Amino acid sequence: MDATQNPTENPCDPGLTCHPVRREGTSCHVSVLTMVRLSADSQQSVMQGSLLLVSFLLASGTRGQAPCPDPDLISPCVCSTYVNESGEVVTVDCSNATTSGDIFSAFNDVEWPFAELTEFRLISNERVDSLPDGAFGGVSFQTIFIHSTALNTIHPSAVLSSKDRLELMRVTDSFLTEFPWDALSQLSSLARLDLQGNALMALPAVQSPSLEDLLLLGSRIPQLQAGWSTPNMKYLEFDQNPISEFPPAFLDDMENLVQLWCRSCGLGPTLPSGSLQFHSEALVYVVLDENGISRVEPGAITGLTPETRLDLWFNEISELSEESFRPMLEILSLGNGYVDLFENPVVCDCSMAWIVLDPAFLASIDGFCTDGTWFIDLDPDFFQEFCVEETALAPDDFWAE
Repeated sequence: MDATQNPTENPCDPGLTCHPVRREGTSCHVSVLTMVRLSADSQQSVMQGSLLLVSFLLASGTRGQAPCPDPDLISPCVCSTYVNESGEVVTVDCSNATTSGDIFSAFNDVEWPFAELTEFRLISNERVDSLPDGAFGGVSFQTIFIHSTALNTIHPSAVLSSKDRLELMRVTDSFLTEFPWDALSQLSSLARLDLQGNALMALPAVQSPSLEDLLLLGSRIPQLQAGWSTPNMKYLEFDQNPISEFPPAFLDDMENLVQLWCRSCGLGPTLPSGSLQFHSEALVYVVLDENGISRVEPGAITGLTPETRLDLWFNEISELSEESFRPMLEILSLGNGYVDLFENPVVCDCSMAWIVLDPAFLASIDGFCTDGTWFIDLDPDFFQEFCVEETALAPDDFWAE
């Protein structure tokens, strides 16, 4: 599987949206970024690569055949090879195909010397609208990379031809309206599925024993269904889908979940009890920004770990109800986890005394009041005098003192 960069790393990389926060100076919200990094041990890697290349060329000469067929026979698709530290890489790029028939012909009307290839590519193509039944014939891939295309349907057989080898599938910024979800349970090696920027409109209960990362940003999904079976899920992204709510027990089978992203999902104004019940000891990041949330009901978010960061940026939360937030802070204060309420209209009156007067709680929540005062700068002595030792004042009287 490709090395995956944690979205919280390097918060000020060029092109990322950064906002000032008290705790870390800056913080960036960005979907997970995937980068393939070749070894930096240059001399050793070059020597190893050279040896692999020589071995590959010698082996090809011995067999009398290369992994790619005659280029003219598969045109407009192009087959190319190179060697990296992992070995031989064979890529088939069909970005110049004019119809899905061109792709079908390249794999079904031509004899391929080797059936186990590395990567299929279809990029910046406005003519191919489907991968039909048997599109790849008997050829299989480890990676399928489709980006910025007119593709709207994928036949199950197009992915099942790689059912034992496919590790990464990326179909992004296209017009995909249907995906062969039922095939996922048979893709035994699939670890990462990226379907960002499509028009799926529907998402059934996903069943996959191997899937670790699922990215669905901006795919127009209106609702989620319960009954998922994804025991190895680590990274789950629903950003910019109008799902409005999480079904009961949605997270029950995700015992290895590390990050959940649901920015701009229409979850507000009230996040009801039982919305997010986590069951993963590995959970470190929950992002619920820009959801119009003004009230978090008691028990709405449970199962956080001492190391979880809960982001509620750009919502409408004005009061930090003790009944709702105390159970979270009791857990987060045991480690380095915290709740981040950047750009919420929080009124720092006596309703916040329970936080300000507990140093562990105050250290586990980030944000600032409507007057611009950071939570961490609130004076415990002031709250002790005016909110505890005297009869608690009404908000108007409190600020009149």
